[in-house]
Formats: sequence, C-alpha cells, structure tokens
Amino acid sequence: MTHHSLSQRITQTFIAIFLFSSLLVACASGSTGSGSGNTPQASRLSPTAPPTPITQPVPPTQTDCPPDHTGRALVTAPIVQGKNPQLVYIPSGSPDYLRRMVRYDTVTHTTTDIVKVPENTVIKYIILASNDPWVFFVTGPDSHYPSPVGTLQAVRIDGQGLQTLYCDISGVYSLVSPDHHYIAFADYAQYPEAPDTIHLFDTTTGQIFDKIKTPLQTTKPYDDPVPYLWLSNTQLYLHDKSDPGFRGRVYSDFASNVYLLDTNSADNQLLDALNAVTKQSNTSITTDGSSLYMSQQQCQDQSKIVCSPGTLVKSTISRLATQGGDASPFYESAQLAIDTIKMIDSQSLLVSGSNDSANTYEIWTVNTNGSNAKRIASVPLVSTENGGYRTVGNVSGDHTQFLVTNWHTDPVEGPQMYIGSVQDGTLTPLQPNVTYLFATGWTML
Repeated sequence: MTHHSLSQRITQTFIAIFLFSSLLVACASGSTGSGSGNTPQASRLSPTAPPTPITQPVPPTQTDCPPDHTGRALVTAPIVQGKNPQLVYIPSGSPDYLRRMVRYDTVTHTTTDIVKVPENTVIKYIILASNDPWVFFVTGPDSHYPSPVGTLQAVRIDGQGLQTLYCDISGVYSLVSPDHHYIAFADYAQYPEAPDTIHLFDTTTGQIFDKIKTPLQTTKPYDDPVPYLWLSNTQLYLHDKSDPGFRGRVYSDFASNVYLLDTNSADNQLLDALNAVTKQSNTSITTDGSSLYMSQQQCQDQSKIVCSPGTLVKSTISRLATQGGDASPFYESAQLAIDTIKMIDSQSLLVSGSNDSANTYEIWTVNTNGSNAKRIASVPLVSTENGGYRTVGNVSGDHTQFLVTNWHTDPVEGPQMYIGSVQDGTLTPLQPNVTYLFATGWTML
C-alpha cells in the first residue's frame, strides 16, 4: 500500500513538472501586447526579394506620319541594360551609307544593326542621351544638299519599337534630356533672316512647345542661342554664336553668351527673361551637375574667341556655379589652345586643343582642381583638302572611353573615327571616313 502510494506521488510529481514546463514554454512564446490570450500570433515573414527586371517586347508602334502639326508619344517597354559600353553611330564606306544605324560593343568588339531605313531615305543625325536605351534620330529624303527638315523617329537599342513621332520637324542642334522626356531643338532658319525659336518636343505626349523667342536681328552682333547642354532633366543651357555647320564651334568674333532655360517655365519667353549664366567668351562648357566648367582662349587680338595659329596668349579652364556667377580659373596653358572640354567623372576632365609650337593636336586629362594634367594622345596638325574639325566626343557611361572623329593622321588619308582609352590615351581605329560627331553617341547593353 505504501509502495503504491509512493509510486502514485512520484507519477503525479512528474506530471506536475511536465505541465509547469509546458506552461513556461507557452508563456515564453505567447503573444505580446494587451490583447486576449486567444489572439493569434502575427506571422514572421522572411524578406521578399525585389522582382528581377526582365526585358519586355515593345508594344505595336506606328511608322507612318501622324496628322500635320501633331506628334505621337513614345511607346516604350523595359529593357535590361548590361555593363558593356555601346557606341551608336552611322557607318560609312558601304552602299547603304547613311541608311544604317549600328552599335559597337567595345567589350566583345561586335557590331550589331539597330535599324536600317528605306532606300532614298537617309539618317540625318542621331539624338542620344548617355546610357539611354532609346535612340532618337531624324530621317529625310536622300539629297546631296539635305535640309535639316525631316521625320523624328525612335528605336530601342536592341532594334525593337521603331516608330515615327513627328513629321516635317525643322530642327537643328537637337539634344535629348537625360531622362529622354524632352528633345530640345532650334529652328533651321536661325541666322539672321528669321526670328529664332527654341522648341521642346515632349516624348510623353507628342506635343511641341515654343519656349524662347528671339526678335528678328539684322545687325551684328547677332544673339542666336541654340541648345547646347542639359544640366538636368528640366534645365537646359543655351549657347550663342554656334557655327551651324559644326555643333559647339564658336565664331571667332564677338561675345559668346550662356543662358539657362527651365523647361517648366512659361512658353514664348523672350531671351532677356532667361538667366544669363555668363557673358564671357568661351570655347566649350561642360557640367557634372553641381558645377559648370568653361574653357577660354586669350588671344593677342582680344576680340577673338578662337585664336589664329601662333596668336595664343593662354588658355584657361574655370569653374562657376551652375546658375552663374564669378568664374574661378583653376588651370591654364600657354601652349594648348583648348577648344573642347568634356567630363570624365566628377573629379576629372578630358581636354583637347591645338599646340602650334609642337604642330600637334592633343588630348589631355586634368583633375577638376587643376592637378595631374597629363597628355594622353596627339596627332600631327596636317592640312587636308576636305578640312573639318577634329572633334573629341563625350566619355562613355563607365568613364573609361571617349570618341574622336575626323582624326587625320596624314594629308592623304581620309578622316578616321577612333575610340580612346581615358587611362592611357590608346586610340583604336573603328571607322574610316567618319567626320561628323552628331552621328554618334554612347549607351550600355
């Protein structure tokens, strides 16, 4: 009897310990807060990975002309862009010259067609924002003396989505904003017989807005601003005294002004209403979005913006606020007549110009504080029958390469197009007989 009672008490004790332990576990894992004990626990969700982006086909588009004086919105679809710099350009030296647009992969060294236009039609110029997956371009009838009037079209860099946005567009100096929302352009009849107008084409609606009106001018110096450089998605620098034959080249006389246009401002503004960023003469401007950089030549003839051979006193590069103000010089050269500056990144610039004492055209890199100036490439200055400017183009989106067009190495051979290395200046020939920089641009794929 006693043995049975002892066994019963031991069993009851174990049961009590088990129940008490279970209660402790339940309390430790129970719900928190002031709600009822029957309130269910909030489930713990593991972090959800963002969806993997995928390339999608472009919906159906139209390539015929919309009704007169109307445009179409850009039809888009996502594309996954890679890390390989792609040079977009119009190849020459083939029966379909000016009818093909291609992209050259600088990593795989392969060339791929983007679009080919019909016979008796040519691609007049390309409008491409850095790293943009969409290429805008203007086409028109094949002619020995083509007018800038043409058809505004667009295509994705993989060749999909060819579409017509506007017909009979009369534009020069066309520039697309970094987000490709706006395409800015100036009237063809710019100088000096007609009033000037700066237009914006809205790619999201197909509308054209007249932003700037400049009154008719019949006496020098003419003030003819044209789109020159986007500061942001909604701010555009206008630069006057540009030579209609060569984008960005300035006349050798009179002042060269830089204005800043806000695309959100009212339509049909007068030029006087714009912010004058600087009225100092300059040969080139560029920006990293936080500062404006400006190159200048000081000539023996102080009325000149671009010095004649042998008349350079010095070239300078200055920094100023993006909205304007005093310019602070940080680099100068008594030998190099600087005509072009381009941003490599926020810390350095690509600089080019003629060195008459060495009879060379040279490309340099220099830090934005003026330090570490280094010549990375040069070519002899040669006289050529077809002339033309050597033009150093924009830097690729990964900051490693730049473009040079109309690069003459001797007076007999035609102009060459090269891809240059920012690091050491190595120039890789890509395409013979390419003269015009407006036929090129950089993107990634």
